[in-house]
Amino acid sequence: APGLLGALVGALVAPEIHRLACGCRDLRSLLAAPGVGFLCPRLRPRTPFAFGAALTGCVATQLRSFRPAEDFDSLAFLPELAARLRNLTRLEELGPILIDISSDVVIDTGAGALSGSALPGPITQGASRFQGVPARTLLPALAEGFAHCRLLAELDLTVHCSDAPSAQLAAEVLLPAIGSCRSLRSLSLDLDATLPMGPLLVTGVARLLGRLATSGDSRLRRLSLGYFWWSEVSEETLSSIRDALAALANAGTGGLRGGLRELAVMYPQDQELGGLDAACAALQGACPTLEEVVVVDAWGEDGSGLSALRDFLCGCPRLRQAD
Repeated sequence: APGLLGALVGALVAPEIHRLACGCRDLRSLLAAPGVGFLCPRLRPRTPFAFGAALTGCVATQLRSFRPAEDFDSLAFLPELAARLRNLTRLEELGPILIDISSDVVIDTGAGALSGSALPGPITQGASRFQGVPARTLLPALAEGFAHCRLLAELDLTVHCSDAPSAQLAAEVLLPAIGSCRSLRSLSLDLDATLPMGPLLVTGVARLLGRLATSGDSRLRRLSLGYFWWSEVSEETLSSIRDALAALANAGTGGLRGGLRELAVMYPQDQELGGLDAACAALQGACPTLEEVVVVDAWGEDGSGLSALRDFLCGCPRLRQAD
């Protein structure tokens, strides 16, 4: 045993091990310089705590990709995201991000990170430093943040909602703001909402696509829509989505022609209520440029919606693959 212990100790004090330890120390100092932040352009936090810490500690102007390992509960990071998103002006990839806008979050009013539109109201003197607020009060700050992310190319976002005030604010403020990201090439959007709230959120998606269409230079090529309530959406909203997608398809000329290339309809929550029929009607505007279509668990057990899907696919002259 002493001989084995001596061999281990001798290996640990070897010059090579010493140089390796010094190198790791120097690298740590470089990546997390005091007063500067994490000097790393690509972050992949693997825990909720690391998610919030990475947002707070990174050098905002250097960050290019923020890819959490999974959909963490937004309670752990939403205040940090609301405070920092507007500074991530060079961010290109974001998600998966899950935002529960119907929950409550705790903000640290003494940290100085949240101000202006990020705060739900004035903090009274003598109040606790930590304040619980509805998550929807942070939506204006998130919307302002997305408006500053002009280089954002890929976004994977899930919105959970179960109350009308939150759904209304998301539809009028948060979702349309994503349409300001003119560099957006790939958008994966899941709306995990109750039946009364789902159609309201879809109106926000219509505004999002409409804003992208009116920009005149949208680069959106891939769109994935999951867990939508399609059947209860108004005809006006369905028409707005169709018109926006048609405008995107008609943008550009020649080899620079715009429009979607890939479209996915994932797990609509109203398969038995005509959801796929409504989805096909709304998404018809994208047909001229589509090359790949993915539809997952979208039709009823009796085959309802399949005829609408057949007509939709037949209207895609450039279609190469359908799953």
